[in-house]
Amino acid sequence: MPQKIPMHCALVTVVLSMLCPAASLATRGDDSLQWVLNSVSAPADRARALLQMAARYREDRPSESLLYINSALGFAQQSKDPLVLHEVHLEQCKVHFRLAAYDDLLQDALKATELSQQIGDAHLIAADLQWLSVAYEQLGQFNSAVDMSKKALVTLKTTGDSSVIGKAILEVMNTLVKAGRYDEVIRHGEEADRFFSAKEDTIGRCQAKVRSAEGLLARGRFADAVPFFHFAVRGMGSAAPPSELARIALGLSEAYCGIGRYDVAQAQLDSAEGYFRSGRMHWRTPRVLVLRSRISEGLGDLAGALAFQRQHAALKDSIMNERIAERMAGLSRMYDVRAKEAENEVLRLRNDEHTAVIANARTQG
Repeated sequence: MPQKIPMHCALVTVVLSMLCPAASLATRGDDSLQWVLNSVSAPADRARALLQMAARYREDRPSESLLYINSALGFAQQSKDPLVLHEVHLEQCKVHFRLAAYDDLLQDALKATELSQQIGDAHLIAADLQWLSVAYEQLGQFNSAVDMSKKALVTLKTTGDSSVIGKAILEVMNTLVKAGRYDEVIRHGEEADRFFSAKEDTIGRCQAKVRSAEGLLARGRFADAVPFFHFAVRGMGSAAPPSELARIALGLSEAYCGIGRYDVAQAQLDSAEGYFRSGRMHWRTPRVLVLRSRISEGLGDLAGALAFQRQHAALKDSIMNERIAERMAGLSRMYDVRAKEAENEVLRLRNDEHTAVIANARTQG
């Protein structure tokens, strides 16, 4: 008599058949995952195997990645292991961020935070708080984003792990800049400078100087910001990533523009665009166009200033439309995922009905 397949195995087979029509998985790693899914493994092992599959599809096919995650969630709940459940919600955070589904991201991060607090691991708690900060930031709730980022820093300070504490300090400063709380940026910059100096971490100290300088720029203290940026240039050198060098050059361009040194500001802006191109980053940003317009006006090129201003207005409209389209695409993909989930639920109910009919027939027989 054929061996009866457990219901949860049947469900995984249904999901896999929907996602992987090729039936066989090509690599040895895929074979091992398929073996875990098809063998009589513990629910926690099955959940983690499905999460590995989800991670593979996260960037290119996030909707399919979510289907794997949802199957993993069922096994994680069966395992009753909070650490496995936490891993599932963490993977949900990554995929929902990829889909620009920020409301769902917020819910995932809240669930993950509850679990990490239950587990009692400070590193996990801090990571979940940072995800909450990201979710609030994307939803435009910048003060809440700052609060979560600060809580993550306080949590990490209890670990004594200087490498992650330094990153958390910089993350708080980044969040404060986005929230427009520039006085706090400057205050945190002083704390960061002391911290990185004590650890003899030159790169960290330079990164903190850049963020402090951006706070000074926002307060109109252009001359004060210049030495901070130059300190970072000397400390980082050419080994710094193009994104960081572009950030510094843009800051210097704005600072020199603010003190009327338009020729130097133009040279720094040219350097920034060079760094953007070398890092294969999009350089034609609203900030660059605003600076081009201000510099052109300062150098007496009023026609050029007006042209850059018009380009800036058009680009802002284009970016706004892209963001709306991104959110709509994310919502559409989430709808598709939930429709698939509904189909899976119908299949599960039918399987239950068939199982009941077969059991009844055996009883009568």
